[in-house]
Amino acid sequence: MLVIGRGPSVKEYPPELISWSAKCNLSVGCNNAGLDWPVDIICSIDYQWILDNQEALRKVNKPIITRDWDCIKNLGLNLIPLNNNILKTCRLSGQTAIKCLDYIGQPLNLPVHVIGIDHTDIHYDGTSTNIPDIVPMDMYESMGCNVVNLGKASKIKCWPRHYSLPGPDGVDKKTLPEIIKAIKRMPL
Repeated sequence: MLVIGRGPSVKEYPPELISWSAKCNLSVGCNNAGLDWPVDIICSIDYQWILDNQEALRKVNKPIITRDWDCIKNLGLNLIPLNNNILKTCRLSGQTAIKCLDYIGQPLNLPVHVIGIDHTDIHYDGTSTNIPDIVPMDMYESMGCNVVNLGKASKIKCWPRHYSLPGPDGVDKKTLPEIIKAIKRMPL
């Protein structure tokens, strides 16, 4: 299982290997990473990002993990709305994606591999972010998830590190509708 965030550690790997890993794993891309990589699911808990990118989201036609926002309910997108209680443990799209995949992976004893979840103030495309200002570093550890950090540049030290992208995780992508139903039922 793979979560692709927008942090600079994404640039540590050749794009063709990231694409390969996203295709052979159950994968989630956070915000623009969901549009940039061939992932199965997009995660954005930012309603403004969804509003600003709704045409691109319609074009890729991927399910979108998000919060339960009234302002995006009628856009005709395939939303996976989570109760706003997710904010107690996950304040960022990357954290939310990790929490969802960890929930799916626990019964299968599968870790969530992350790349681009770096707790930095810049995205891999050079745009600025305020992640270090809105999320304290200890919030990652308190998530309590089985995570493997693939980013050398990641400032997150609480997760074990590994520096090669994961091969096939064995999750049958034909079960994606059941996986989505399970995420919707995830206790928060």
